[in-house]
Amino acid sequence: MLSPPSSFDKSQIADRFGRAAATYHQFATVQKAGARHLIGLTDADWFQLPEGDVLEIGCGTGFLTQELVNQLGERSILATDLSLEVLAFCQSHLCLPSEQNRVLFQQLDGERLPIPEEPYAMIASGFALQWFDCPMQALARWLKAVKPGGWLLISFPTDRSFPEWRQICQQFNLPLTLNPLPNTDALLEKVQTLPVCCFTHEVVSQTIHFDAIDFLRSLKAIGAGLSLTRKQLSIQQLKRLSAAWKLQNCDKIIASHSIAYWAIQRIN
Repeated sequence: MLSPPSSFDKSQIADRFGRAAATYHQFATVQKAGARHLIGLTDADWFQLPEGDVLEIGCGTGFLTQELVNQLGERSILATDLSLEVLAFCQSHLCLPSEQNRVLFQQLDGERLPIPEEPYAMIASGFALQWFDCPMQALARWLKAVKPGGWLLISFPTDRSFPEWRQICQQFNLPLTLNPLPNTDALLEKVQTLPVCCFTHEVVSQTIHFDAIDFLRSLKAIGAGLSLTRKQLSIQQLKRLSAAWKLQNCDKIIASHSIAYWAIQRIN
């Protein structure tokens, strides 16, 4: 399973997202729709949440945080993120429908979550897992932090994302600057060795862009422009990528995002 290089400084990731907080909130349409889809899993007949608090890991600018407040506002919610700037943005933009809603904020590297004295009823995380060095170790740790019968509710882009981009780079021998994304099959196989019950599916959504520069700028606008591969495209290579990509789709670029939505219940 591919993952970011372990030597990579996470403070650079936090800094990029912190500086892009405002534009992220404006342009992260896939993530915003993903938050609504993820919280929708709590409406399923099989989803029963035990008593207890809720932890959000990688709250970002608050798309999922808001959905958690709207759906589970009677519970205490702890929203965490690696970036202090992002946490401040989330806190200032969060809408609390009632004075009874209790949301706390804390800077935290979710990959190094301390095991709490009182386990959570649920840990939720949207579009954060792909930034971790060891996603499986993080999930195993999160499961230890929820009570029996509790849930992990997570979403993340999978390695089936951006087939158009991958195919062109392979065809024309161009550097693929796409960051490594989790392999859902390999990850799920490991998760299912734990005492859990899993409900999983993937949804493909598409974004449309004028050219490759427009697409890459859209990633930069949401803080995801930092290449963990350390590969770069020359101007000439970028033009070749853009031209070939536009030929696929009648003079426009279509980028396919494959998003995994998982609800994992701890059995014991």
